[in-house]
Amino acid sequence: MKADHACLKNFMILEILISLGKVRIFLLKESINTNTHILGSKKGAC
Repeated sequence: MKADHACLKNFMILEILISLGKVRIFLLKESINTNTHILGSKKGAC
């Protein structure tokens, strides 16, 4: 039973890390989009 609890805890940590990874990727994409938009605006491409 104790082993199952540890396994569950590890799984939860993994889930959190995956979620954080997704958020980080999303934020990275958003910042890239924003930067290209700003660059485009400066060049008058937007």
